[in-house]
Amino acid sequence: MVASAYRGYSILLVAQYLRQKNAALCLSTTVGAAACNALIALGALPVPVGKWDRSDVWITTYTDFVASWLARKKLPFANLFSPPISAALFARDAILKRRIRGMVRSKVDSDCKIQWCESFDERFDSFWESLRVDNQNTLLAVRSRAVLEWHFLYALRENRVWIATANQGSRLCAYGIFLMERNLKDQVRRIALVDFQASVDQATVFYPMLAEALDRCRRDGIHLLSTIGLCPPGVGDIGLLAPYHVRLTAWQYLYKACDRSLVEVLNRPEIWAPSLFDGDASI
Repeated sequence: MVASAYRGYSILLVAQYLRQKNAALCLSTTVGAAACNALIALGALPVPVGKWDRSDVWITTYTDFVASWLARKKLPFANLFSPPISAALFARDAILKRRIRGMVRSKVDSDCKIQWCESFDERFDSFWESLRVDNQNTLLAVRSRAVLEWHFLYALRENRVWIATANQGSRLCAYGIFLMERNLKDQVRRIALVDFQASVDQATVFYPMLAEALDRCRRDGIHLLSTIGLCPPGVGDIGLLAPYHVRLTAWQYLYKACDRSLVEVLNRPEIWAPSLFDGDASI
């Protein structure tokens, strides 16, 4: 944090951060427009997986979202225009929604059940151990039960976290974490998909999990579901399933390998599995 009168010194702090001698790798996962060019000039690189300069968005409650948007724009006759605009957007998005439903029917094991849970239980430790073994050549942040509870501590206390699990019997085979966003600028209620992890043979459970999340958003009065950069193995760029894309002011995920032996390794896209769980993007 830098007091406004001393913003000119920010670049010195960033330079010092990237020159740490006891850190093998520095990550910057919430890069804004003002910091992006400075970080790149100091040797930081864009993470080579995912689209980190756009937000992928689904509208989930059309009438309420359009009404909020029109009110924010202070347009006249907002109540009159809200229903036809909502109907038009709903019809426009129906094609992609049918595509998601089709993938649910064609690609997903019927024995796999999607459920919601309110906390991280002992299943997450067992799942993390298997995930770690399956991804020994992947740069993957620790996702043990203790780390997940620490990372989402305050969001859990404020009931801002949705935890979706995919289960085969008592076995956890995948999960998705959704985080309700705070926004005091308008009345739009937003939630972000910040992480998705699956066993090596269960990546396609992403599709029913997304479908269930969209349904829950509608039931709970959430206006928008979004995500940034998420590109799960076995699923790919999930932005292809989103009807809307919002261009961001900068590439939000940069890194610098302080250990020179990592430079070439980290240039390889298959090494990475980035998500909004990394760094401070979802704390």
